[in-house]
Amino acid sequence: DCESRIIDKQLIKTKPEKYPEIEPRFLYIVNTIGSIIQRYIENIKGLCIEGISYNSKGQSSYELAALNYLIRIWLFQNSVSFITISPT
Repeated sequence: DCESRIIDKQLIKTKPEKYPEIEPRFLYIVNTIGSIIQRYIENIKGLCIEGISYNSKGQSSYELAALNYLIRIWLFQNSVSFITISPT
């Protein structure tokens, strides 16, 4: 909100057994995030998205980077302004 408070949070869980391939798993996550944003779209002036960690290693770091950019693409396609903040 205007006071920099979190207005919604949700834990999105996926299990490899349900999504044995990564692409459907990513689509589920991106679509879930999109549906959350759609609830507030009329009042959103901008969002913050955490940047990619450069110290991450291994396959999961590639997957997290891909997911990060898929979310950014969704935001761009839906005309949602966002800024990238440094990883915590």
